[in-house]
Amino acid sequence: MNDLKWNISELSVWSTQRDQLRLRLEDLLAPHTGIWPEDHGSFFILADQILDSLDPPDQSLFLSCCTASWLLDKFSAPPGFGQWAAERIETVKVPLPLPLPLNEARHWNWRRSSIILSSSGQGRLINVLYGVGNAKPGVYFPQWPQQLMDMESRKAVVTAWNMAELQEKSAVFWPMLDYVRPGGLIHGSSLGLPAYLAFRSMTSPQPVFTMGATGKICKTGRILPVHGLKLKYQAARMARLSAFIYPDQEGIRIEEAEPTEPVAVDSMEEAEAVWLHSVPGIANETALLVRSHNHGEFVRRLCRVSGSLIDWLEKKNQAVSRALCSTALAKDDLMTLLNQMDQLIKITPMPRNLLGPVLKAMNDQTLDKLINKWPDLAYRICNHQLRWASSTGDNTSSALWEEKAKACSDKAVQAGLSLDDLFLEDVLRMVGSYHNRFIFYPDPPENFASKLQAVEEMLVILRRCRPEANLKILGKYCGTMIQNLAFCGPEYLSNILEYYHKAREAFGQAKQEKDEILRLENYLTYAFLDAKQYEQAEKHLKVYLELSDFNQPVNWDEVKDPFKHACFIRFMADTDFPNEHYASWISRTWKKKPGVHPWQLWMNNGGRLFTPSDPELAGSLFDRSLKICQDFGGPTVRAMGLLSLSGLYMLDKKYQRIDLKKHTLEILASIGKSDLNQEHFACVLQAADWKSALEMADLNRRELFPFTYR
Repeated sequence: MNDLKWNISELSVWSTQRDQLRLRLEDLLAPHTGIWPEDHGSFFILADQILDSLDPPDQSLFLSCCTASWLLDKFSAPPGFGQWAAERIETVKVPLPLPLPLNEARHWNWRRSSIILSSSGQGRLINVLYGVGNAKPGVYFPQWPQQLMDMESRKAVVTAWNMAELQEKSAVFWPMLDYVRPGGLIHGSSLGLPAYLAFRSMTSPQPVFTMGATGKICKTGRILPVHGLKLKYQAARMARLSAFIYPDQEGIRIEEAEPTEPVAVDSMEEAEAVWLHSVPGIANETALLVRSHNHGEFVRRLCRVSGSLIDWLEKKNQAVSRALCSTALAKDDLMTLLNQMDQLIKITPMPRNLLGPVLKAMNDQTLDKLINKWPDLAYRICNHQLRWASSTGDNTSSALWEEKAKACSDKAVQAGLSLDDLFLEDVLRMVGSYHNRFIFYPDPPENFASKLQAVEEMLVILRRCRPEANLKILGKYCGTMIQNLAFCGPEYLSNILEYYHKAREAFGQAKQEKDEILRLENYLTYAFLDAKQYEQAEKHLKVYLELSDFNQPVNWDEVKDPFKHACFIRFMADTDFPNEHYASWISRTWKKKPGVHPWQLWMNNGGRLFTPSDPELAGSLFDRSLKICQDFGGPTVRAMGLLSLSGLYMLDKKYQRIDLKKHTLEILASIGKSDLNQEHFACVLQAADWKSALEMADLNRRELFPFTYR
């Protein structure tokens, strides 16, 4: 929203020109958490300077705005703001319009939303603070003159509070109004729906995008028509809200215009789904999915909405799993969904927030109902589940879906299973059964080796007729062998190179296989790093990153693939390669990286890189890497926390902010109780104490976590 761009520092510049300052007072009707100056200490000087330039009523407006911004996020405000505000409020003749004491309000939960009204031939937006806390149940309003909010509008807010199931809580409805020179009366019951949605969002951990809504609600849960829809939509557009929710009224349709998506809803359930579970651009898709009574249409839309919506619908009434195993569902509908998931899985990194809830709904009971009906599609679901379990290191789920895949494999082959699906089965079984458990054998499973030989013979036959023919599936099989052998150690480097040349030969010159070919360069970079052949590692890393010179200007923000970052920083940490531009980029961006694999490895190697030059930053990177290992996925990733702990152990004690002993013993216990290869971790599991375990982890990092683990 445009109104979130102002700040105290900017406002203070105008404080020396009273007439100009008054023109900026409308900013104070838009509190937000970014108003504070970067130097928190300067706020008190700047704020007093602004207060001295204002008349008493405007002083109250300024204090109201600062207080509202503080309530929205007390941690972003300058320390000591509460005491400063309490002292200033006592000196202002017009009282702060907060309907409860400041020291009580600070313990409540506060969020900002908007109501959109229409009057005098125009729409207008009013920012509102909603607070929920533990006091006498009821809804509290600011003590303004009675005429600024009519009885009907107050009743609408109370109805919304009751419908939002907050009767045991107390709530505050605090519109940000310049009540000395009001912009107009708040009247009517059309703010019932936005108030209901705002109150519902108070009980949800989901962040809510900047949306607007209008609609009357009644105690039966119906949304009733309102007046002035097009005027209100124009006000929403002017405020650059991402969506505008309105009652689906007969004969009224609002034409969509950038940047605000108009969404007509016919139930409170639809409105709530859009408000809490849509992101910009998919608000109508969200409403249509909730409204859909056709199982095929419902299933086809699943990958076009948010994962939180899928999770919400499943928890609410098992809508997703019921649709997936419905007898009315056509095969083409499920195939459309699986094809969409194929595309999502190829994205790096995978969109976990969407794929996770969809796969969770495709549970084993759903699969059992599909095996006899469509075994080939059931088999594809197993492969998706195996790939997901592999990416999260969830070995228990991996074993379950492996068994499910075996149960339907024969029927799936008869139904026309493709070579790509067969390849995926072999790879995922190897990853799930071996690599995720830290079991590394140079020889692949028998079924993998026989299929590799079969596709090699297939390429020979193809090239008898067409010498330039390529066979993608053979390149992928060879790539998997490179990865497997690299896990087994540098002594297999000659075998790795043999498969590398086979893979390049199999892919040929096909431009569409560029990503697969680059993945081979990734594998070889790690293999040469493990073998300490750094010149060869640099050569293949440049090909992988598509750079001729590491010192050439690169906008690293545009390199979206986290595996490229993980590979580059591993090279830098192993070789002490100087790249000040990338090092500076790390220090600016590491806090913003998501808590998923492989960013924990990137941060661990970042810690190694900065240990000599900036031990404080190194400690922060190790800490964050450890947290990701602990929070993400299963025991496979959790075990990687030993890398970060050993890095912290090697740092000076003043940069260690966590209990190393506690975290080390927890990870060792997790390894001991898991299905991970106990023999592989013997050097740390059998260490004399936790310190010795960390020393062994640091000494044997290449052997314990070969290939920096995928």
